[in-house]
Amino acid sequence: MVVRLGGIGTATLVAWVIGWGGANAQPSNDDCGAALTISMGSTPYSNVGATADGPAPCVTVGADIWFDFVAPETQTVRLSTCGTATYDTVIAVYPATAGCPPDAMTVLACNDDAPGCWPHSVLTFEAVAGETYRIQVAGWQAAEGDGTLTIDTIAPPSAVDLCADALPITEGLYPYSTIGSTTDGPPGCAGIGGDVWFLYSPSCVGEATITTCGQASYDSAIAVYPAAVGCPPPESAAVACNDDASGCGTQTRVTFAVTPTESYLVQVGGWNGATGDGAIEVTCQQVAIDDLVCSSSPGSGTIDVSWVVAADHDTLRLLRNGALLETLPGPFAVGEIVSHSVTGLEPQQLVSLCLEPEVAGIVQVPACCDVAVVDEPGAESCSVAALPLLATGITESSLAIDVDVLLADVQVDVALSHPFIG
Repeated sequence: MVVRLGGIGTATLVAWVIGWGGANAQPSNDDCGAALTISMGSTPYSNVGATADGPAPCVTVGADIWFDFVAPETQTVRLSTCGTATYDTVIAVYPATAGCPPDAMTVLACNDDAPGCWPHSVLTFEAVAGETYRIQVAGWQAAEGDGTLTIDTIAPPSAVDLCADALPITEGLYPYSTIGSTTDGPPGCAGIGGDVWFLYSPSCVGEATITTCGQASYDSAIAVYPAAVGCPPPESAAVACNDDASGCGTQTRVTFAVTPTESYLVQVGGWNGATGDGAIEVTCQQVAIDDLVCSSSPGSGTIDVSWVVAADHDTLRLLRNGALLETLPGPFAVGEIVSHSVTGLEPQQLVSLCLEPEVAGIVQVPACCDVAVVDEPGAESCSVAALPLLATGITESSLAIDVDVLLADVQVDVALSHPFIG
């Protein structure tokens, strides 16, 4: 408090008394009995200087403040400090009929660190229209700071919450929400919970990719099953499952072989039951190369390649040991038989060739082969005399080659003549 003295004329002194709250002033809603009534939306607050006036229903708390909320209708309500607080928050909610301070046993919901929101808090509870709910906002281990409490509603479980109600889809982008969803499938590779379901019918023969990368607000997980196994599918039937994809953080990507004659159940959930909003992006790469044959004659330094075109494509990239060797101009039509030779190769090496068909600049499913490029034989037409096969034991023979050769140069042909051997 400061007292200032001023003069009016020369005979009268007037005092102004100026007061302010100190650094440890308590918030007005520090006590449960003085809870501040709030409604849907965002309410800034501070628990700095608050005392502990309530229980610790899920973790050790202190410095709590209190709010009253009257539910406008029967619905699922979400309370959140996610991304808004300067300290480690804890939220709990009780029926107002529990009194002040409420008993810990009457808590409806409590949360310390929400998935993807550490160290902030998110909880949901089922509210009944017209009922009053008492909200305790505190700090873990009595942490203090400023924040914003947001009250909103969440949609009821999605229409695709159950496997049997899976939403039919093909390639494209499909928004979804797992908030409020139940778990209707196996845990798979990531303790999947809070799942929604899609029924995917591919438009191509090839490889499908389903991803939430850059699309989900939580730690997602995906599992895929053949639709023929039924609902809910057994975990052992999964053709693909992923939690955290490479380069995607806590988001997810699965790739698996598909054909238009089959449909696939897609389970989209959260790691250990995490929930949130997101979208799945579904793409399908067509298999455009079939019956790939690669061969090399000794001493030729050449690999001869042939294949059958299984789907139309514009161009074809030819890679040697992962590096682009050349691009073959198209177009290539279904049913066409294509031959090509890769020349000028040094002998004594194993070469990996990959053919990558392109449609409108997008690479389709590649086809690869490994070929040994070898030199001419150092010794040829060597042989040993025919030996009778022993009735028991091992029949042995040896052939000495008096040249300096690598193992890759040696080819041994064995001819057997026996009534029981073809």
